[in-house]
Amino acid sequence: MPELKYKRILLKVSGEALAGDAHRGLDFTIVNELCKSIKTCVDMGVQIGLVIGAGNFWRGVKDGADKMQRSHADSMGMLGTVMNAIAVADALNRHGMDARVLSAVEMNKFAEYFTRDLAERYLNEGKVVLFAAGTGNPYFSTDTGAVGFHGFVTQLYDPADYDVVLVCGPTVMMKNAARLCAEKGTPCFVSMEKKMACGIGACLGCTCETKGGEGKSVCKNGPVFDATEVFF
Repeated sequence: MPELKYKRILLKVSGEALAGDAHRGLDFTIVNELCKSIKTCVDMGVQIGLVIGAGNFWRGVKDGADKMQRSHADSMGMLGTVMNAIAVADALNRHGMDARVLSAVEMNKFAEYFTRDLAERYLNEGKVVLFAAGTGNPYFSTDTGAVGFHGFVTQLYDPADYDVVLVCGPTVMMKNAARLCAEKGTPCFVSMEKKMACGIGACLGCTCETKGGEGKSVCKNGPVFDATEVFF
């Protein structure tokens, strides 16, 4: 077996990706395919942490909009990530893996409360760890400072302090993170979220434009790309 490039990874999965054509809820055909891919990595000895979004149930900004208080809308989104984590953990267990859900919010009847030591222990034991409920806080960063950090995510770190920066989120955030990393000479990789159809790059439905003018399929060539190659 070839030597592993990464022995521990954190995988981010969009909640919407688990919904399939219905765009809401869970498509267990997709969930099971995800589990098979994860099992391949686990069998190779890779330690896996998993973060799942909640877009298949709720998006605080989009669904809540001006209809409710933003912090309440964000709290609903956090609960959505817990629902997805419980469902995927169950599927992982049925595929022969030991999966544990760690929540940033205490809800002991549904998930274990996250601590760094517990997550570290489970990963070292070969368990798949699903991190749920985000950070447990709405507005992780805001430009108003009404809640959380006053400013933007890109102000929360200095790329020079890291060997590599991995970014997933809104395009404008990834673009600015990539710019900061380029200025500091720090390698940056971005995870491009596109709706995938065929899964083999044939339909071109998830094409990502690159600076070289070549379109690359997120499903086949990605979803992670070198930020210097991506045309945002």
